[in-house]
Amino acid sequence: DGKKIKFIFEIMIPQGSATGPQIAAIFQKSLKKIGIELKTRTFEWATFIEKMLKHEYMAQMSAWVTGTDPDGGWNIWRTEQYKDGRNTGGYSNARVDDLFLQGRYEFDKSKRAKIYQEIQQELYDDQPYLWLKNRVNLSVIKI
Repeated sequence: DGKKIKFIFEIMIPQGSATGPQIAAIFQKSLKKIGIELKTRTFEWATFIEKMLKHEYMAQMSAWVTGTDPDGGWNIWRTEQYKDGRNTGGYSNARVDDLFLQGRYEFDKSKRAKIYQEIQQELYDDQPYLWLKNRVNLSVIKI
């Protein structure tokens, strides 16, 4: 009806995040220039995870560690993982769902690599998240 409506949303950040508050401050400043108000809210880790799994947030800032096998993204990107997995953003792409199944049953390393590369291309094309950075994570396991 021609009425202006304020655009305000909230981003949740886990307590103890080294970069979250700094990045949120940059977002706030940039969004303010175009009339959008971004509020931040910090939660301790258990509450942050609970809110993510219950899909009780507008936006959130976090990071993943998925391991060395690309199939680790199964519970992040598959449609069926919205309810009980880590697909907290509600991403759904039938092609990605199918590719993960193909990757799980392919034993040829080069063919399997191409399947997971195609998944990455789909994610890049869809942009379900705003990826800000990639950090190498070194894990050591004693066997």
